[in-house]
Amino acid sequence: MNNISLKIFNTLSSFFCNFEYGVHQNQTETKKEFCVVAPKFFHEATERDAVVADIDKLRCVNAKGFNIFLRPKQHAEPFFLLLDDMKKSDVEKHQDKPGRLIIETSQNNFQIWIKSERQLSNDEKMYWIRKFGADTGAHPEKRWGRAPDFKNRKPKYESAGFPWVKIHSYTDGVASVPVVEIPKTEQHEPTPLYMGNITEAKFQNVSRSNYEKDDDSKTDFAFVLALLRRGASDNYIIERLYSERSNFHRTQAQTEKYIQRTLGRAKQML
Repeated sequence: MNNISLKIFNTLSSFFCNFEYGVHQNQTETKKEFCVVAPKFFHEATERDAVVADIDKLRCVNAKGFNIFLRPKQHAEPFFLLLDDMKKSDVEKHQDKPGRLIIETSQNNFQIWIKSERQLSNDEKMYWIRKFGADTGAHPEKRWGRAPDFKNRKPKYESAGFPWVKIHSYTDGVASVPVVEIPKTEQHEPTPLYMGNITEAKFQNVSRSNYEKDDDSKTDFAFVLALLRRGASDNYIIERLYSERSNFHRTQAQTEKYIQRTLGRAKQML
């Protein structure tokens, strides 16, 4: 590990205390669910030794088109909030505040990690993600952020030579995150499946392909939200997702949980 990489690694260690690298095994941004912890990817025996020793290996797979991510270890995860898809104007509001690690993932695009003095529930995290205007397309639990000192291998950046992911700024300490009362999710009466021409007009122009984003989870979320706003039932939405998405890249049990989670988040937005 060279001196610059060692300095970055030490900064990450100082901020997270315990963190892990992840390798996105696929070369397209639509299969981010296959991101796996680096030691597992390289089948190393000792976890910390693997993280340090595998930096060069991570560079090799990064050069081959794979993305490298990081996140706090599971026991510390409730103390960290990730704000994704933030702009320069957002960064200026955070960079001098305590407990911030700001990562520049591409030109004028940032991820902001906030280290909280107390544990945050996923519902609280979603509240602050919306409050700060960050990307709501992914659930905050066990979130991966882009790892600095590696290239952003999103296919759309190929013509630009793939930008380096860099640490923009780092402030020590912890953030005093105010306690907020999270309202219970409103219970919606189930809407019957559409019956022929009676409700067909509500949905006939709503196709998943109309809501294409830069990854499948964002596309699914936008599609589900559009159907909910038109009065579609949960069962109908689930049928449409299965019929219009060719592969969830998950086991059946994981797919069912993912769909229910997406439905739940979309209902919170109504």
